[in-house]
Amino acid sequence: MNDYLRESLSYFGLYRKMFQVGKKYKPVKVSFGKGRDRYFLYYEPDNKISDKIIFWVHGGGWNAGSPAFFDYVGQCVCAQGYRFVSAGYRLSPKYKYPCQLKDVCEAYNSAIRYLAEKGTDVSKIVVAGPSAGAHLASIMCYCRKVREKYDVDISHIIGFIGSGGPYSFRKDQGLTLRLLEDQLFRKDYNRRNGEPVSLMGKNHIPMLLIQSKHD
Repeated sequence: MNDYLRESLSYFGLYRKMFQVGKKYKPVKVSFGKGRDRYFLYYEPDNKISDKIIFWVHGGGWNAGSPAFFDYVGQCVCAQGYRFVSAGYRLSPKYKYPCQLKDVCEAYNSAIRYLAEKGTDVSKIVVAGPSAGAHLASIMCYCRKVREKYDVDISHIIGFIGSGGPYSFRKDQGLTLRLLEDQLFRKDYNRRNGEPVSLMGKNHIPMLLIQSKHD
């Protein structure tokens, strides 16, 4: 309960910092399917310091958030000289898993095509995300069955950065996550043996991304 209260109270300071970030860069909005949430925002920096592209999936407990809401992330990353793609997806509880995962994979494929058509080098992509975004992005990177199902080519991906993501679902997890899960999954979905478990090693430690060997 103490951790929950600390987390809740920290939001006020975070939101204040979010709204203090300027809007120097105007992102390009690209839709990849029907629905208001199925789009990504692309940020192009004035002075590029790297040929790496950041593909970012927002958090929000699977039931909240959007690329537009997290514009401050794109502004900050773009200001550092990196190309930045912020992916959206359909939200729970209206849309049940794996709709969110399907959208992230389609956003990634669409972003690759969009950038390639612009003549942009897409050979060095870093996939990243916090919380629910880390969960969804990690499955796309690590699970071969998912990549095959949605035709995701990870040869472009050179790294994955996940922060605060639930990489497995356990019976002893906190109340907040259990409530969010109940919104995300259908009642008949076997979440204990779903894709998140495939991200874990024998000791439940997330394994590093190995493009050609990982399941």
